[in-house]
Amino acid sequence: QRSLSCENAWAEISRNEEVETVAEAFAVVGIARATTLQPLLASCSDEPVLADLCLVGKGESVPKGFELLAQTADGLRASVNQSGNSVFVAVQTLPRRQSMQPITAVALVDNDRSEAPPAGFVAIDRTVGGERVAMSKLLCVSRRVPDSRDTSASASPLQSFAVLRADKGAKAPSLPSGYELVSGTLSPGPLGGQPRYLAFRRAAPCGLLQSSFKASLLDSLERSDRPHHSASSPPPSQPDTPPSRAAAGRARRSSREAYTNARYETSWSSALPSALPHFRMPQGA
Repeated sequence: QRSLSCENAWAEISRNEEVETVAEAFAVVGIARATTLQPLLASCSDEPVLADLCLVGKGESVPKGFELLAQTADGLRASVNQSGNSVFVAVQTLPRRQSMQPITAVALVDNDRSEAPPAGFVAIDRTVGGERVAMSKLLCVSRRVPDSRDTSASASPLQSFAVLRADKGAKAPSLPSGYELVSGTLSPGPLGGQPRYLAFRRAAPCGLLQSSFKASLLDSLERSDRPHHSASSPPPSQPDTPPSRAAAGRARRSSREAYTNARYETSWSSALPSALPHFRMPQGA
């Protein structure tokens, strides 16, 4: 049984007889009651996330399961310590279902000024071999568990990490697609040169309040079924006279419209819900 929402909408928009309504259909699309929520996208449990991050000094071996970021995006050495011995970043990525506490944020602090890490962050001040790194800027990571009520993508774990270099004369490097820049730069070292930057890319949001769900067609009204008069007033009575030539023409047009709409009806309604992938749980639900 129709909920009348579409009929009321059409009657309201058609109330002004001087304005012609040319819409082919009205529809209400959403999540029906007493139905199982189905995510619009496939499960993200297999999506890789940044499970761990470490520093590898000169002569040290990369830990098993880690990938060494040896080069910048433009093919240069990606050492994050240009003021002394080379130090490189190594990352470990795992499927999200295997990483209980992935890295969710990174930051740089000024080690020369003994700047403390931000709240919830831990500084990486030693290499995998236990050597203290003599770097002017220290890399800090956070594994903060996101608030279940947070609907923003910033609560998602990191997925990949990169070391970048700005072109000569540029104030910032060119970011690869989907990457965000970590605030601050690494030390350019005593010989000058272009400083290194750190960037990261986040995994797709996967929380309940961040997920889009499949919608369904709750109500629809075709042009052929549209109400011709407002719901608040009955149709005006017609005099018992033969139809005029103009009325006969309108009747023929109405017959052609009904035939056209009958063919059109089967195509649009099946595709409409998937064309509107933006239904989310409300904040605080």
